[in-house]
Amino acid sequence: MPLQAKIIVEENEMHALQLYRQYISVRPKEIKQRRFFLTYRNGRCTAQPVGKNTFGSIPSRIAKYLGYADAKMYTGHCLRRTSATLKMQVQI
Repeated sequence: MPLQAKIIVEENEMHALQLYRQYISVRPKEIKQRRFFLTYRNGRCTAQPVGKNTFGSIPSRIAKYLGYADAKMYTGHCLRRTSATLKMQVQI
């Protein structure tokens, strides 16, 4: 059986390929930036790519959104550790 990447969102499954296609469909075609992810500001995508510091802050932003008091403690390492644990549990 081939490996399928999934993101679970409130009991609904979204496949990674579906998310990729959805993002590509709304990404502005006229922007010639080769990097995949673009910065989103003031309701629009800009030609500026998302940088490593922005990616690194995503876990703490999620924790803040969820109302965790120690949101700044959540880092990219937390995601790596969690994904490694989940992979081990399902024997991937």
